[in-house]
Amino acid sequence: MPIQLFLSPQNKLAWETLFNSTMNLFDDSFIWLIRYFSNPGSDKIMIAISDIGFGTSYIVMVGTAFLMLIYLKRWREIGASAICLAGGTILSFLLKTLFHRTRPESFFVVSATGFSFPSGHALASICFYGMAAFLIMRSIASWRWRLAFAAVIISVAVGVSRIYLGVHYPSDVIAGYAAGSMWLAFCISLLMWWEKARV
Repeated sequence: MPIQLFLSPQNKLAWETLFNSTMNLFDDSFIWLIRYFSNPGSDKIMIAISDIGFGTSYIVMVGTAFLMLIYLKRWREIGASAICLAGGTILSFLLKTLFHRTRPESFFVVSATGFSFPSGHALASICFYGMAAFLIMRSIASWRWRLAFAAVIISVAVGVSRIYLGVHYPSDVIAGYAAGSMWLAFCISLLMWWEKARV
């Protein structure tokens, strides 16, 4: 009986309202905290950081990474990386389409189109930098923790830049990290299985 009461339509609506209100408060507070430190110099830095998440710099680095893997003839790693990045892009699109969350309206340092949730930049940075760190640390084991730390720092910086620029809520970025991490873990597992099976 207590469980049925807890899960009643009225209580379910109340819990959803409470959750949404709490999430909105968290999002708005974090956005204004970051924007408190805004200035023209910081704007330029954040735009540059955002670009390595899913912009021209990102595309150049991805292209360079694939050329290196092709030169080294790491065909399974190329396949797993392609699945990770392409699949991550598709996953981001599907989730954005599913949730239909509009972007923040208070301010924009840069313009952005499409839906807000989850952050495609956050998701893509986890997939690319996470996979790159994993592939390099397999060859240079002594760099393991430094590479993992670098991947985390870059991904966090990209996420913060998207909030600073006014195109995402903090919860968008967190969701992007979560979705990207799960997809990255799947792709790494796929690569390890692929190598073990020698397909």
